[in-house]
Parts: sequence; structure tokens; C-alpha cells
Amino acid sequence: MSEAGHRVVDAPSLLTAENLVVTYGAIEALHGVSLTVRKGEVVTLIGANGAGKTTTLKTIVGLLRPKYGRVIFDGVDVTGRPTHEIVGRGVALAPEGRGIFPDMTVLENLELGAYRQPDRIQFRRDLEQVCTLFPRVKERLKQRAGTLSGGEQQMVAIGRALMSRPSLLLLDEPSLGLAPLVTQTIFDALSELNRAGLTILLVEQNAHLALARSHRGYVLETGRLVMSGDANALAQDARVREAYLGQ
Repeated sequence: MSEAGHRVVDAPSLLTAENLVVTYGAIEALHGVSLTVRKGEVVTLIGANGAGKTTTLKTIVGLLRPKYGRVIFDGVDVTGRPTHEIVGRGVALAPEGRGIFPDMTVLENLELGAYRQPDRIQFRRDLEQVCTLFPRVKERLKQRAGTLSGGEQQMVAIGRALMSRPSLLLLDEPSLGLAPLVTQTIFDALSELNRAGLTILLVEQNAHLALARSHRGYVLETGRLVMSGDANALAQDARVREAYLGQ
């Protein structure tokens, strides 16, 4: 384990993907992908562009339906279930490119993440937690989201996902296009969330940073998982270092 926090070796599985095969028309994007995320873990999925990382996350959250295989979340088979139902069970996705609504205020974006929360007292508590985690979000609640910097927009995207009160957070390339200092701030926040008990499955181009903050990792190449294991071990593996760490 790296900087991910507590040990979770004996924790039960929260998410299991079994033999996922996903196609785009005649093209097979995932070729039997299987992975497990235990409660309390940070797990990183690394691979080159086009390897199938985003497809894996979209399949888990129900945006794509697998041709074969299944997704088990918290003991329930959610394969093919609508996304809103999977979100309601405790899965949230902060997508690649952030996906915020630029013409809405920051607060309105965050409110969308809490659309299933009718309790305004709980909503205010959740909002305060997001604002404590990301003080810059608090400063810009009334500002149009499209006027924020890239890093601030990423904080809003993560905050919006957190407003649904997930037990599993899926993150797709959270550092994409961000300055190193902002990236560090985001990953510090993710480590803090994990220490508080949140389980995280992370897709990240910065493999060095991601593995340093994870318990375990998987390596995806052209739709197939080719390696998996302890994050520290993967970071030291010669093949991983050459292909993804530039060493």
C-alpha cells in the first residue's frame, strides 16, 4: 500500500466486474475484463488511450450494457440496470472532461448531484462537506461553472458526484489538463475522502501519482487486463515503469 491510508486486505468486495465483453457495433472494446474493488480501497486502472478504461467505468455505472459478463455492486447484480438506479445504490461517476453544466452556477451543478436527496438539512450538510474539502468551490457557489478554471471545474465535478452520497466513487482522468499543483490538491482531497471510508476506482493518465495513492492497480491493454496487483509492486514492475511511468 502507498499513501492510500488504512489497510483493506481483508475487506469484503464492494464491486466485482466479471468477464465483461463490451462492443461498439462490430468492434469489441472489452474482451472479458474482470476486476474487484474491496470496501475502503483506492484502485487504479491504468492503460494507454483507447485501452478501454472509460468503457469499463461506463459499463459499471450502466451507461453501457455489456454483451457478456456482469457487474455486482454491494452483493447485487446491477448488470443492465438503468444508471439512475445504480447511482441510487451508491455509485457515482465524475466523468472524463468533467461534464459540468457551464451555464448553470456552481451551486446548481452541485444540486443536480443531490437530486435524490429530499432532506434539505442533509443537503446543507453534504454541501458544507464539499465546500470544506474544496474551499475554492465554496468561494464560487454563485458563479457560472463555465467561467471557472479547469481545476475548479474538476473540483465541482467531484463535488457533484459526492453530493449523491456514494459508497463507490468512479473517477475518469481527474488530472487531465491540470497544472501539477492543482492535480496535487485534487489527489490530496481523494486521499482524505478515502481515509474517511470512501471507496474509489480511478482511471488516471498520471500512473505514477495514481499508483502512489492507491492500494491496488490493474493494467488494461487493448481491452484486456494484462496485469494486476499491489500498487507499490506495479509501480516497481519494469514493464509498467517503461510503458506508463516513462522510466
